[in-house]
Amino acid sequence: KQGSGGGDSTAGDGSKGQDSAMGGIEVGLTDLNMLKPMGVKPGTGGGGVNSTFTASVMRPGVFAQKEHRMKTPKMEIAAREAAEELANKPPVPHSTIKPTPPPIYEEPPKPKVFVGAQDNIKLAKKVDRFRLSTMSARKQRLVAKEIEVQQMFGQSRILTSVDDARSLFFSLPGKSVSISTHLLFQGGDVAATADLAQPTIEDFSDSLLETDNPTVFILKSGDYIYGGYACTPWRDGMEKDTTFFGSPKSFLFSVTCDLKIPYMGRTLDVKKAEEAKGEGVELPHEALKLGENFISFGNNDLIIQDDLMECRSKLEESYGVGLEEEEAKTFLAGSNVFGIDAIEIFEIIQ
Repeated sequence: KQGSGGGDSTAGDGSKGQDSAMGGIEVGLTDLNMLKPMGVKPGTGGGGVNSTFTASVMRPGVFAQKEHRMKTPKMEIAAREAAEELANKPPVPHSTIKPTPPPIYEEPPKPKVFVGAQDNIKLAKKVDRFRLSTMSARKQRLVAKEIEVQQMFGQSRILTSVDDARSLFFSLPGKSVSISTHLLFQGGDVAATADLAQPTIEDFSDSLLETDNPTVFILKSGDYIYGGYACTPWRDGMEKDTTFFGSPKSFLFSVTCDLKIPYMGRTLDVKKAEEAKGEGVELPHEALKLGENFISFGNNDLIIQDDLMECRSKLEESYGVGLEEEEAKTFLAGSNVFGIDAIEIFEIIQ
């Protein structure tokens, strides 16, 4: 023990000593070797301790820390220091934290198939017996002189050719001399007013449902002019948005390819048809379908969507002339998904 009356002290056999005036730190003789590495000089008076301890040694907290360091393995000390350093670091602002994004997997985009009008015109020559001009030629020879041009879609801005208008008109069922066409709706590029430049089904649904007459849709998408003839009034399907209706006299057509595409009824359930026939019940044909926001000719053959922008076509479902699957998707409008640039609806007055 270091005395309070000067610099010397007497050390006993390792357990004796005097009280220290600087805090009563006990240092035994057996601890001298521990003090040497810390810069403490032992006294010369019989193993006593020199009173000139450094300030760092005389502070109880520092001394305890250094003594602890000597008794604790180095790896444990390093781990604790690293933990303390990490705990004392200021928190990283939330805005600077950039989470690792999850891996993104995207299927390669499918190439959009588009077939030019000239290619489909060549294709139509393979089914010459369905040509509009050929099928209507006999009627034209018999009664053409008795029909005024104005009767044959004379109000149309899409059918700019008189020959095209004649071919479509004389392809309609019934006696041509007793029928005429009346414009119900005109929209898109051929709209008479700006508010119908981008029409929807809602714009013409009332006119479509108010008439009891057959109707003709004349549509244009790019270079393609095509459409459909509905022999049955659309009001018949007003409350049947999940079932088909209509007559097999309905048909689709392509003015561009000069082709009439008749109803084939290929997706009709044969088993149900036989059962219904045995019971004396006639099943509706899959000719037409009227939904809440779409109009359909057949089962996917021509579907007109509400905004006229994402319409679809795949022939040979209910209407067809024997096209291959890929040809059937692009024959009407050049692609299986397309927008309608112009639309006209005529009623056929008999």
